[in-house]
Amino acid sequence: MRNSLLFQQKREHILKVHDALRDSGQWEEENNQSKQEDRVGRSCMHPHEEQEAIPAEYQYFCHVDAYWKDEKEVAGVGWPLYSNEGTQHLQRSSSINPTNTPREAETMALLMAVQQMRRLAFKLS
Repeated sequence: MRNSLLFQQKREHILKVHDALRDSGQWEEENNQSKQEDRVGRSCMHPHEEQEAIPAEYQYFCHVDAYWKDEKEVAGVGWPLYSNEGTQHLQRSSSINPTNTPREAETMALLMAVQQMRRLAFKLS
């Protein structure tokens, strides 16, 4: 709309302007909510600090993460595997086909990490 007004001197109907403002507000609200969920969902602890959070009977823990730009770009996934002492034993990363949402990319990363751990015969406890 702004470009139409500036470069073509074309004005839009007020209802269209109101719709655009409403859509923009909804987009911004959803974007802020997603950022808050990401902050809450992601751990900022160092592997050594996580020893207290992970039950002692588990030998390993795995961090899973994904990089997502948009639904047209390939996403990136990665997962390091740590022992309960905090030693990194394994790290894998890969690019995956485009996904519709960041959450879908995270889910694919989790699936790939579980499949890799099964192939390597790591036990859950």
